[in-house]
Amino acid sequence: MAPRPATANASVLLSHTRGSTVYYLHPNDVKECTITKSEIDGSLACYRITSSKTRSRTSMYKANEPSPFATVQRSFWSEKVTLRGKQPMKVGQWLRQPSFGVCPATFEEQERTYVWKADGRGLSLYSSEDQRNPIACFRQVTSKMVNGFPSIIPASLILRPEASAIQDLVIASFLILEHRHRINRTTAESQQERVSLQKSGFSSPSY
Repeated sequence: MAPRPATANASVLLSHTRGSTVYYLHPNDVKECTITKSEIDGSLACYRITSSKTRSRTSMYKANEPSPFATVQRSFWSEKVTLRGKQPMKVGQWLRQPSFGVCPATFEEQERTYVWKADGRGLSLYSSEDQRNPIACFRQVTSKMVNGFPSIIPASLILRPEASAIQDLVIASFLILEHRHRINRTTAESQQERVSLQKSGFSSPSY
């Protein structure tokens, strides 16, 4: 059975669910950031995400733990992930995705299947047993009015209690998928800009 599309307001509903935990990304960089429970203080780390100088290797750490719980090694030809110190494997062996596009993406843990879906607001994670109510979702940077002044809300990942048992895997899979989403988004924007330039009479120089 094909997965149901994610609801457009999944993140809004999830953020008001009793017991949900909200994590914020400081800064909004899925390859180099601190993940905290504070909107404004990026020093209170729950997770640390670091990358090599070339940004080809990304390591994910829980706060105060010296060893990463997940590492992603990227090259032109492949993308491999190491989970919990196990042998490296291709990301596609763990996080199964369609031939084209990023989502839906599925992974298995404790004999259950979990499905990431994309909608207009971001990514939402569902258990295959209930594909109408998300157990986690990602919201892009947003703004709101506070005392009459605009305030920026950092990018956030919201987890329901049902996601706590697989929290590290939720973090790892989310960071991998959101990175791919951003690459695809940047590529699409570049293509649109190129088309617009061509329509306006400008084109890239040829040599």
